[in-house]
Amino acid sequence: MCTLTIDGIDGALEHEINAKAEMFGLSRTDTVKKILAEALLADKIEERRKMFAPFCGIWTDKDVAEFENATKGLEAIEPGDWK
Repeated sequence: MCTLTIDGIDGALEHEINAKAEMFGLSRTDTVKKILAEALLADKIEERRKMFAPFCGIWTDKDVAEFENATKGLEAIEPGDWK
């Protein structure tokens, strides 16, 4: 782990960092770390998302048909259940 000091941050940038920190509920340091990670690691995060995409809600038409067939009885409302 390293320590990084950034000199010469102007007032407008400081204001934006403070606003983001308040919005995120984080310290300014943690906010800057979050911003840097999102900016610099975005490609790696996207690669990871693509790697797991087959397991995250992507259904084929066949999958949808199987699901609808298996759950069609669940759509029926039994009036006696609501008394």
